[in-house]
Amino acid sequence: ALGDVNGDGYGDYAYGIERDDLNGTDAGMVRVCAGGPFTPAAVLDLGPGCGGSVLMSGLPLLGELLTLRLRGGGAATSGFLVAGLPLASPLTAGGLCNIHVDPTAIGLALPLITDALGLWTGYVPIPWTPSAAGLALAAQAVLLPSAAPPGLAFSNGLLFTLGF
Repeated sequence: ALGDVNGDGYGDYAYGIERDDLNGTDAGMVRVCAGGPFTPAAVLDLGPGCGGSVLMSGLPLLGELLTLRLRGGGAATSGFLVAGLPLASPLTAGGLCNIHVDPTAIGLALPLITDALGLWTGYVPIPWTPSAAGLALAAQAVLLPSAAPPGLAFSNGLLFTLGF
């Protein structure tokens, strides 16, 4: 804790990132952050899609790299991680698949290819934008082609709340 460095009425703080490589190999970093109303980062599983793959992640912390992992996707399967606004309730495709990301409000479509074990790991930078704290976004993996009724397989959906 540093006290109110910027004069906005909230206590500011600093934290260290041991062995960070941004400024040289294992140089480390200290980040000074403006305090404010606390909004905790959160992840909630929205339920299954279809096809059996499972999407997992760390917490969506502002200013950090979000790690996403997919398992059960089938060996060497292509697809996309899509993220955008969440739906109030899932859409159903082909009578069996739940879609949790609003298809009209997708803000990210990250290509993915699973490995020989059906696993994938990806990283998404979460910008340091304090005004985004509390923003809710949904993510889901879409795998193709698939024997699932719409010709696509969908992982479970995740609901992210960006925060600190």
